Amino acid sequence: METALKLLATARARGWTFVPLLDESRALQGIDGYFEHPGFTDALRIRSDTDVTGIRCAVRQAGDPGGVVWQLSGLAADVIHEMLSLPNPASSSAPRLVSSASPDWSSRSPGGLWIPG
Repeated sequence: METALKLLATARARGWTFVPLLDESRALQGIDGYFEHPGFTDALRIRSDTDVTGIRCAVRQAGDPGGVVWQLSGLAADVIHEMLSLPNPASSSAPRLVSSASPDWSSRSPGGLWIPG
């Protein structure tokens, strides 16, 4: 498997956007990344090489509350690899069943992830 850094470079080349996650004193706490598909958003929260969460959420639309359709936490290389391996949401093999209304970023996270939309 590729290293986490190479996988992040692949994500960036595919059009992912990454933003620093800063605390009140502007110290770096991690990196948030996202990629928008029509009707879905993929997101990563990277706190360390051993503490990464990836999610795919259905975007809230009229008559549909949206929610998490895929989530994985673990080692950076594993989570990023699995996220980049997810089928396009338009594919019949893509995850679609909403498992929760909002992502579980866990108590390790200093704040909520901003998801555009």
